[in-house]
Amino acid sequence: MRRPRRARRLRNLAAALTSAALAIGTATAAVAAPVGVPGDHPGTITAWGQNDYGQRDATPTEGDYTAVAAGDFHSVGVKADGTVTTWGDDTDGQFYDAPTGSGYTAVAAGWHHSLALKADGTVTTWGSNAWGERDDAPIGGDYTEIAAGDAHSLALKRDGTITIWGNNSYGQRDGTPTGGGYIAIAAGGDHSAALKADGTITVWGNTDYGQRNDAPTGSGYTAISVGDFHAVALKSDGTITVWGATDNGQRNDAPTDGGYTAVAAGWAHSLALKGDGTITVWGATEDGQRNDAPTDGGYTAIAAGAWHALALKSSPTPLGSLGSLGSLGSLGSLGS
Repeated sequence: MRRPRRARRLRNLAAALTSAALAIGTATAAVAAPVGVPGDHPGTITAWGQNDYGQRDATPTEGDYTAVAAGDFHSVGVKADGTVTTWGDDTDGQFYDAPTGSGYTAVAAGWHHSLALKADGTVTTWGSNAWGERDDAPIGGDYTEIAAGDAHSLALKRDGTITIWGNNSYGQRDGTPTGGGYIAIAAGGDHSAALKADGTITVWGNTDYGQRNDAPTGSGYTAISVGDFHAVALKSDGTITVWGATDNGQRNDAPTDGGYTAVAAGWAHSLALKGDGTITVWGATEDGQRNDAPTDGGYTAIAAGAWHALALKSSPTPLGSLGSLGSLGSLGSLGS
């Protein structure tokens, strides 16, 4: 059942829908590259799910992409040359106002705004500015990770502290932890999460469906992702923990096996990437989020939008460019 989003958002963000701009953090080399953060294997993008704004059909077909991020109705990719590509909805300039330069190393996508991180640690924002998503963005550098929620955004500094700006209707800003020691951040509809080096998770913001109150209290987590009303965390043993809403099976239908290396949460569906490069999807599927997911392997990164999803697949390495077998590293690193 699709939750009546418009009624909920009218009291918050006048016609805003959901965030699925995802930032997934890692604590061990066994975990795949975070959503929006370049991995080691440039490749092509596969998209499925809703296509109302070209989220699927407008997906770039060329290779050489190193990272992808999915917002409500638009998506963002980073190429190996550090340039940014966007496609899908352009209601607030998500497409036409995207940066045209190079030197970008990570991307994040929210409701109608996006972020890109440069190699010098500065943050570029574009799209909607209804809640200061653009104008209130930090102007300094030294940032290492970014995340975008519905109408708020996060940036992680090298010292492990978190900077936040944008909407504060549910304490997205005021509830932000003030200490350091964080290694990863994630932003959802109106709540956020951060991962500490000890594998514990901090959550703040909206808790209408237990997003905050039901968060796991243990340690050993290596990655996090936040959807609209639910969140997903990956443990060091490759198992998945889910909390928050489950009206579309977000929690109850989560996989119970292990071997996963990355997670991504959308509006009411989630994805998990296995070490063999296959993708597991659960939750809502009214737009094919689950039923149309790819069934082959070889994927190295995933991202979940409101009702669409993305996966990055490694391009074949040309013969003669492999170098020595020793340069490939361990077999485990091939899936990162």
